[in-house]
Amino acid sequence: MADNTPPVFTLCPPSITVTGLENLPLCDVEDVGAEDGCGQVTVTCTRAGLGGVGCGIMPINVTYTFTATDDCGNTATCIRTVTVILPPCNFFVSLGE
Repeated sequence: MADNTPPVFTLCPPSITVTGLENLPLCDVEDVGAEDGCGQVTVTCTRAGLGGVGCGIMPINVTYTFTATDDCGNTATCIRTVTVILPPCNFFVSLGE
Protein backbone atom coordinates (compact mmCIF):
# COMPACT_ATOMS: atom_id res chain seq x y z
CA MET A 1 0.00 0.00 0.00
CA ALA A 2 1.36 3.41 -0.98
CA ASP A 3 1.77 6.18 1.57
CA ASN A 4 0.27 9.44 0.28
CA THR A 5 0.30 11.26 3.60
CA PRO A 6 2.66 14.26 3.68
CA PRO A 7 4.95 14.98 6.64
CA VAL A 8 3.63 17.21 9.42
CA PHE A 9 5.55 20.22 10.73
CA THR A 10 5.80 20.07 14.51
CA LEU A 11 7.60 23.42 14.63
CA CYS A 12 7.46 26.25 12.10
CA PRO A 13 9.17 29.52 13.06
CA PRO A 14 6.81 32.50 13.36
CA SER A 15 6.96 35.51 11.07
CA ILE A 16 8.95 38.37 12.60
CA THR A 17 10.13 41.94 11.98
CA VAL A 18 13.82 42.85 12.36
CA THR A 19 15.69 46.12 12.13
CA GLY A 20 18.69 46.06 9.78
CA LEU A 21 19.86 43.46 7.30
CA GLU A 22 22.47 42.26 9.79
CA ASN A 23 19.61 40.84 11.88
CA LEU A 24 18.13 38.79 9.03
CA PRO A 25 18.02 35.16 10.23
CA LEU A 26 19.83 32.41 8.40
CA CYS A 27 17.84 29.89 6.38
CA ASP A 28 18.42 27.18 8.99
CA VAL A 29 16.59 23.84 8.96
CA GLU A 30 17.42 23.46 12.66
CA ASP A 31 14.67 26.06 13.28
CA VAL A 32 11.91 23.63 12.24
CA GLY A 33 10.66 20.19 13.15
CA ALA A 34 8.79 17.67 11.01
CA GLU A 35 7.69 14.08 11.41
CA ASP A 36 6.04 11.38 9.32
CA GLY A 37 4.95 7.75 9.41
CA CYS A 38 6.98 6.84 6.31
CA GLY A 39 10.55 6.82 7.57
CA GLN A 40 12.90 9.74 7.88
CA VAL A 41 11.98 13.32 6.98
CA THR A 42 14.45 15.61 5.21
CA VAL A 43 13.93 19.37 5.54
CA THR A 44 15.34 21.98 3.15
CA CYS A 45 15.10 25.77 3.23
CA THR A 46 15.06 28.40 0.50
CA ARG A 47 15.00 32.16 1.00
CA ALA A 48 13.65 34.73 -1.44
CA GLY A 49 13.22 38.49 -1.23
CA LEU A 50 9.94 40.11 -2.15
CA GLY A 51 11.24 43.58 -2.86
CA GLY A 52 10.85 46.85 -1.05
CA VAL A 53 13.39 49.48 -0.11
CA GLY A 54 13.35 48.93 3.65
CA CYS A 55 12.13 52.43 4.48
CA GLY A 56 8.85 53.75 5.79
CA ILE A 57 5.89 52.06 4.17
CA MET A 58 8.08 49.92 1.86
CA PRO A 59 9.87 47.39 4.08
CA ILE A 60 11.86 44.49 2.65
CA ASN A 61 9.96 41.21 2.96
CA VAL A 62 11.92 37.97 2.86
CA THR A 63 10.14 34.63 2.58
CA TYR A 64 11.64 31.45 4.00
CA THR A 65 10.13 28.26 2.56
CA PHE A 66 10.85 25.11 4.53
CA THR A 67 10.06 21.90 2.63
CA ALA A 68 9.79 18.55 4.41
CA THR A 69 10.09 15.40 2.29
CA ASP A 70 9.50 11.88 3.60
CA ASP A 71 11.06 8.65 2.34
CA CYS A 72 7.95 8.03 0.20
CA GLY A 73 8.40 11.33 -1.69
CA ASN A 74 5.52 13.20 -0.03
CA THR A 75 6.17 16.87 0.76
CA ALA A 76 4.82 19.61 3.00
CA THR A 77 5.82 23.27 3.28
CA CYS A 78 6.01 25.81 6.07
CA ILE A 79 6.40 29.53 5.25
CA ARG A 80 8.03 32.20 7.41
CA THR A 81 8.06 35.87 6.42
CA VAL A 82 10.69 38.20 7.86
CA THR A 83 10.04 41.93 7.45
CA VAL A 84 13.22 44.03 7.45
CA ILE A 85 13.10 47.69 8.45
CA LEU A 86 16.23 49.65 7.66
CA PRO A 87 17.44 52.69 9.60
CA PRO A 88 15.88 56.00 8.51
CA CYS A 89 16.43 56.66 4.84
CA ASN A 90 17.54 60.01 3.47
CA PHE A 91 16.28 60.49 -0.05
CA PHE A 92 17.55 64.07 -0.09
CA VAL A 93 21.27 64.70 -0.10
CA SER A 94 22.80 68.05 0.71
CA LEU A 95 24.87 69.31 -2.20
CA GLY A 96 26.63 71.90 -0.06
CA GLU A 97 26.58 75.64 -0.60
